[in-house]
Amino acid sequence: MVAVLGSFKVLRHPGHCASVPESLPKSIDMKNLAEIQEAIEKLAPEERVELREWFEASDPETMGVIRQRVGRINAGEATLLDGDRVQQEMRELARQIAKE
Repeated sequence: MVAVLGSFKVLRHPGHCASVPESLPKSIDMKNLAEIQEAIEKLAPEERVELREWFEASDPETMGVIRQRVGRINAGEATLLDGDRVQQEMRELARQIAKE
């Protein structure tokens, strides 16, 4: 079902609906995560809020885990790990496993 409200088309699908501005191209083809991240960075602040609200509503379990982990970091109960160090430790662990 497609209904037109103002300058937006409301597309209704089972379980959710999305508003698509008429000015957007008919086809948006993002091939990888980098392209999606780049598009998100270009969003206006109010559009980022809408995206965050949509994501929270579409995946509340994941958002709950993220909030819990960020809360632990902010409370000093956990720390962020350096990515290079994690890769180094994983390589070392892989070598140890390969020797067994």
